[in-house]
Amino acid sequence: MQKKSKVIEKFLLCEEMDRLLEITDFRQPEKTTYPVGLILLCALVGVTMGANSWNDIAYAAGLRSSTLLKYYPNVKQTPSHDTLRRFFSLANTDELEKIYRAWAKALLMGHFEQSGLNESKKSAEGENENNSSSKKGIHVAIDGKTNRGAMSQKGTTANTKMHILNAFATEYGICLGQRRMEEKTGEISNLPVLIKELFIGKGDVVTIDAIGTQREIAKAIVEKKADYILTVKGNQKSLKKTIEDNLKEEQCKKNNRRHDEAEEWDNSHGRSVHRYCFISTEPLCLGSQKDKWEGVQSYGLIRTTRTVKSTKQETVDTQYFISSLKGDAATIMKYKRDHWKVENNLHWMLDVQYKEDDDRKKENSAQNFALINKMVLAILKLEETKQTQGRKRMRAAADPLYLEKVIELFIKYFAKEE
Repeated sequence: MQKKSKVIEKFLLCEEMDRLLEITDFRQPEKTTYPVGLILLCALVGVTMGANSWNDIAYAAGLRSSTLLKYYPNVKQTPSHDTLRRFFSLANTDELEKIYRAWAKALLMGHFEQSGLNESKKSAEGENENNSSSKKGIHVAIDGKTNRGAMSQKGTTANTKMHILNAFATEYGICLGQRRMEEKTGEISNLPVLIKELFIGKGDVVTIDAIGTQREIAKAIVEKKADYILTVKGNQKSLKKTIEDNLKEEQCKKNNRRHDEAEEWDNSHGRSVHRYCFISTEPLCLGSQKDKWEGVQSYGLIRTTRTVKSTKQETVDTQYFISSLKGDAATIMKYKRDHWKVENNLHWMLDVQYKEDDDRKKENSAQNFALINKMVLAILKLEETKQTQGRKRMRAAADPLYLEKVIELFIKYFAKEE
């Protein structure tokens, strides 16, 4: 009886997944052989097993057809590589993005449940706003990535490389959403759109590098009731000069209570790194600049001094920032340092582990494949076995029982109630 209920549960979960995915399905129902959920599961299983092309994904799914077809007993075989390629080339990318964001949100809530933070996150969504300040916020680092091998319709890569903006929850290893751009310069116009679509709210902090230091972007973050830390460089000359002049004066005032300082040292990897942060919570000192930046509460600098131990060669880098936080210098410094997890824990993994830079797919196919990679990366992060991504993928390829466990995690968060 227990076995039967398990089969029924799998069927109901897959039925719910298919229902959610219907909006992406362009096919005529009477000419459809494979359910849309099975097509997605085949792609996810193939990537989990280490495949990087539609041909290899179809082959991997065929090897594990007995496992996959447990969820679709009425289907006789897994789809071919032509079926997979055609579906993901023609599927509605905007709708698939929406489904992905809902899935990533459910996955993030799964992390909260494991950590006992679920109720506090719900409070930030407005269910219990009086207690929302007690929740642990999400740090979302937003950065663009170039998929260097993604091709245009003409089959060339010249001036047609695909750029994707990623919003990465640094602590949880989950990409909360992505947005495709044809050119890197499109980040400024696409950032507000991505921010408005993200699962963020009160208590969450968004960090973006200098290209995202735009008034419309700051306003979009504040409208979501989240906070921001934005890097100020030469693209905002007037703001940068105002901050520089103010900080020179404020750092000389020993009795100024409306500032904070922090520093830290790192002596690993053959070099010594000293980081120093100075933050001012006097936004009125920004003068006319204050009214231009929605919600600004503080500004400051982070000075990083790196010394190579063997040669004693020293380099100094100073970055200025504005923020809607009134937080202390140590907190700001941690957010700024953790921002680069989007590079190390997402972009580097996608390039090295998932071979994204070697990808030669075109347009929609490349964009949808990027989502599949992120889903696999996130679900293997959630899966509690203490192993690297590479070893988990090797295990999934060798152990059908482990692969089935991963499949059920994929399906679970499609049907997860909010």
